[in-house]
Amino acid sequence: MNTTMTAEERRRLRKWIADGNDAADNPWLMAGEDGRPLDFITAWREMLDLKGQHDAGL
Repeated sequence: MNTTMTAEERRRLRKWIADGNDAADNPWLMAGEDGRPLDFITAWREMLDLKGQHDAGL
């Protein structure tokens, strides 16, 4: 899935990189099915989805 980044995603990614991190990594240590780390934006979107499911009681 290739989706345009939102302003919030851009802001969070820039801060992540400014703090010395790599855009190809994420702070949640989330990995794909192949075991490789998810990039920051993909992991961020996954975290938002998980939060939404949690908040909905799923």
